[in-house]
Amino acid sequence: MKLRKIVYSLVGCLLLIGACSKYALASSNDSQFTVNINSSSFTASTSNSVRIKDGTTSSYINYPSSSSGPVYWVAAIYGSASATSGFTNCTSTIWGTNTQRPIARITKGTAGYVEQDVYEKYGIYYGYTPVYAKIYGKKYNSGTGTVNGIWSPDSVYVPGLPTYNN
Repeated sequence: MKLRKIVYSLVGCLLLIGACSKYALASSNDSQFTVNINSSSFTASTSNSVRIKDGTTSSYINYPSSSSGPVYWVAAIYGSASATSGFTNCTSTIWGTNTQRPIARITKGTAGYVEQDVYEKYGIYYGYTPVYAKIYGKKYNSGTGTVNGIWSPDSVYVPGLPTYNN
């Protein structure tokens, strides 16, 4: 009887760990990025910057406190039907409307989502397959430097994470 309780307890713990690990990462396609934040104009990431966008979910950004960059910066996700050119800002305005979104101000030491319409614009409206996303950044107020972090063009919902531009 005692052995049975131990086995059931272990199985229960393993199931709990498995369920929690489902939410450990925002996506199985996370990759590192680096953006040089030196002006008030958006600058493209210098590493892992072009990614395939698979659906209508928000993008995920994790800007760790260990990054040497500024405390705040502004992110935007650009989209295109080509992996090499024609990228446009898909974050600032809700696609198909004139409605402006708030800026996506990223704070050091946080992870969250950036709403954008890459797939809606290039995949659904124009019908391209695949469509591509690229992370861009610019300074917020006077903070400049190089930001490093993790991002994914698509995301899986993680309870408690903020949406930066909502």
